[in-house]
Amino acid sequence: RYSALKRSRSINTTTMTNNHLKIAWRLMLRHKLHTSLNVAGLVLGISCFVLLSFFVTRELTYDSFHKRSDDIYRVLLKEDYGEGQEFFNAVTPLIFQGFLRENFDQLEEVVQITTINSQVNSGDQRFNEPIAVLSPGFFNVFDFPMDTRGEKNVLSMQDAVLLSEAYAKKYFGSKDPVGEILTIRLNDVPRDFTVRGIMNELPPNTGFEFDMAISNLNNPNLFSARAMEAWFNVNAETYVMLKENSFITSIEES
Repeated sequence: RYSALKRSRSINTTTMTNNHLKIAWRLMLRHKLHTSLNVAGLVLGISCFVLLSFFVTRELTYDSFHKRSDDIYRVLLKEDYGEGQEFFNAVTPLIFQGFLRENFDQLEEVVQITTINSQVNSGDQRFNEPIAVLSPGFFNVFDFPMDTRGEKNVLSMQDAVLLSEAYAKKYFGSKDPVGEILTIRLNDVPRDFTVRGIMNELPPNTGFEFDMAISNLNNPNLFSARAMEAWFNVNAETYVMLKENSFITSIEES
């Protein structure tokens, strides 16, 4: 009857929810093993999802923090030995830097990075270190954080060396490293380099790893004239940055 419906109480949602939670809790306590397995599986699944999300995010954002990242390309060397034997090499000839600059007007910057292993002396300290040999325009292409100490155009000086914060502490402790001297052997010839710049710690999502760098203006002290002009002597990674409103397809078709 309508009178009976009218007198019925409205359902209390909060009370029902509390009752359901109490029943669920009692069932979980009654079946502890089953509950433990379900909770462990849920925690494991969420943890795997979070870790995979971090990994995918890191992989997709590698070197994307550079302001002109969409205009930066890595140059690969195609080696064709005939009979279908074609290979792509990520290491390129030193001559690529000048060749690309002279033949492609669409390029704003061409830079190379070579890694050498050399003995570094500072007073009584002697270390065998991996050293990055960078083009003067390297930091015009890649936006790595520089310390306010030192000079920003450190790579334009042949006798200058750039250190990470970690290596600055390694060699000079709490002392200001700018202006200090490191002796680096290039082709077994000791040469003095002045610390002119300090670089902040590199981001984790970058493909570059170096703590000490000098300019590739030192290439004549590292490589023979023949090696610097040879097309088959591969030593350096080469990167290019397009001019604004230029397209990589116009270069690929050349």
